[in-house]
Amino acid sequence: MADVAETMPQFSADELSKAMDGVDAALDDIAGKVTCRYCNLFVDPMESVQKGANSFTCKECKRVDMILYRNLGERPSELTTMSLRDQREFWQRSHSMDDADGQGKWKLIRAALVEVRAKEVQRREIKSVGGAYLPLAVHMAQGWTKEQVESYQDYEEHPAPIGRLWRVPVKSVSVEDIKSSIEKELLTRERTFKKKRQAVDKSKASGSKKSPAQDAEPVTSSQKSAEVCVIIPTDSEEEPVKITKTAGAKSAKQEAREKAAMEKKQARENEKAMKSAHTLASKSLGPLSSLVNNLKAATAAIEKKGKDKFHDELADAVAEALEKMEKWQAECTSVAHKVQNKQNFDGHEVLSFNKAHFMTETKAAQALMADFRVQVRNVNEQNAAAKLRPKACAKKRAQK
Repeated sequence: MADVAETMPQFSADELSKAMDGVDAALDDIAGKVTCRYCNLFVDPMESVQKGANSFTCKECKRVDMILYRNLGERPSELTTMSLRDQREFWQRSHSMDDADGQGKWKLIRAALVEVRAKEVQRREIKSVGGAYLPLAVHMAQGWTKEQVESYQDYEEHPAPIGRLWRVPVKSVSVEDIKSSIEKELLTRERTFKKKRQAVDKSKASGSKKSPAQDAEPVTSSQKSAEVCVIIPTDSEEEPVKITKTAGAKSAKQEAREKAAMEKKQARENEKAMKSAHTLASKSLGPLSSLVNNLKAATAAIEKKGKDKFHDELADAVAEALEKMEKWQAECTSVAHKVQNKQNFDGHEVLSFNKAHFMTETKAAQALMADFRVQVRNVNEQNAAAKLRPKACAKKRAQK
């Protein structure tokens, strides 16, 4: 216990006071707020939907839920059977996809669902083949990197001084195979629901067919009142000319004004999208350039040492990541060039990724580079051992 007390950090009175001020500020920030039952984040009760006495749903989760029903016909049962941590991760990740719309947002939500479900399946398979829970330092001493161990997200919390213990798989589990299987399942469910919806719409359309006489809509009282009768007097003894005008008819000038207003609105929206794309491209270009250089160096090292020296999937994974990062780098460079030359472009289509997608893919590429460095170290050690072996044998023969 004395050793533990010596290693505990010591804080001054000012540091403790500042820490308490931060706690008070955090408590003031959440005062009067409620917790969303899906993402578990604090939200303003006025910006949420209440379900029962103490159950609230934030507007972001409500929007995601509606998109799930629109494309799958239901909320996937996996969102209630998976762990609470995975459920909250899915809903929180879906919040960062507000810059997409329509089918683009659904594709991002589907990708997030696949990612979370794949992690859960992988964690379950890892537990079936995994070893014991050990401190991070023990795994690193066995040759694992910190990024590799933490990427499996398989840990247990224990009281101090033990802390968090981690477990890594004894054999690798193919994440891509898991994702592919889940994507196929979701795509099948999406197509099935789409066919059902089309069949219902078709039956409604066939049931509502009418004869030409029925198709002629009767004139309502509101429509009658909307018609204006203009009487034009004449010099002759004939009856005055009556001209009936519809009050709702639009003039050419009014249509031109509406068209101009619509074009102006679209221009403003595209200008906003251009600014967002330029901001994302500017922030992404530096990390992408660094990743591209590292992946190129890894590709050259793999070709030099031989693909057979590495795991089967490493070379393909590095090549795939390099192709994607180079494509994104070219897109960001193109955006910067167009902004510099004051050229207009489609802000919605110029980049094939958003912020959430960028963070996910770059983290995966960094983890891939960490795995590559570990394998390079193993290859170098094997080559060094192979060179020393003949010398040791020759030395033994000389001693005899």
